[in-house]
Amino acid sequence: MTSVTLVNGGLTDQISVYDRGLAYGDGVFETILSVDGQLIFLDQHLKRLTRSLSQLKISPFDVEALLPLIQPYLKSTGQQIIKIIVTRGIGERGYAPPETIQAHSIVFISDKVKTTVAWATKGIKAQICATRLAYQPKLAGIKHLNRLEQILALQELAGTDCQEGIMLGYEGEVIEATMHNLFLVKNGELFTPDLSECGVAGIMRTFITEYAQQQGIPVSVSRVEVAQLMEADEIFLTNSINGIWPICELGNTRLEIGEVTCLLQDKVVDIVNSHD
Repeated sequence: MTSVTLVNGGLTDQISVYDRGLAYGDGVFETILSVDGQLIFLDQHLKRLTRSLSQLKISPFDVEALLPLIQPYLKSTGQQIIKIIVTRGIGERGYAPPETIQAHSIVFISDKVKTTVAWATKGIKAQICATRLAYQPKLAGIKHLNRLEQILALQELAGTDCQEGIMLGYEGEVIEATMHNLFLVKNGELFTPDLSECGVAGIMRTFITEYAQQQGIPVSVSRVEVAQLMEADEIFLTNSINGIWPICELGNTRLEIGEVTCLLQDKVVDIVNSHD
């Protein structure tokens, strides 16, 4: 078994053409790493899913009911990726949802393809994308289904040797990468962009911020300019599936995988390896 698809708890890959997730991107998603049958950062993912549904006023939906659906398909050895999508449900034409509507769930469970291990250890190449992120504070922070900006940005990488693209806000400030959150290190201090206007507040981003502070590393969550990024001592990207990817080359700028990045990487590896 390499992949499973569940729609509203049933083994199927069919959804209604009237589902608002398909028609309008009206929904949210979470992507969780499973290691030897253990879901990493499960509580944090479910809490964010609950917050996201509340922010979009999608209800009723029992988040806790997802776990019993997923558990039978978790492997006791190896790594899997579990993607959970929750849409507002079925409605016909029109942006306004029906007065009575039931949220729908779609769960994808697949084996993690181990093709990116070298990127975590040796670093990646990245470029700054021309596609920019629009500001919408009501959507900022959550993983909603509207990902066209990221799709356009990733298309810019076609034909290059870059593995990721850095996305800016409309005022030209650094926000995140297409699939990751971003951190930079300067003089031993950690900086990550403020996401109050746009961007996804990642689970790994929150963990890294809290753990760094516990280790006595100063952390600033603030506006980050491109010039500040290009003058950084270290830059790395984070998400729940890939952990930490150091950036070794950004445009024409080369960077070292530094002490702070290595310290945080070691902690992430410990979490993945200590799941039992």
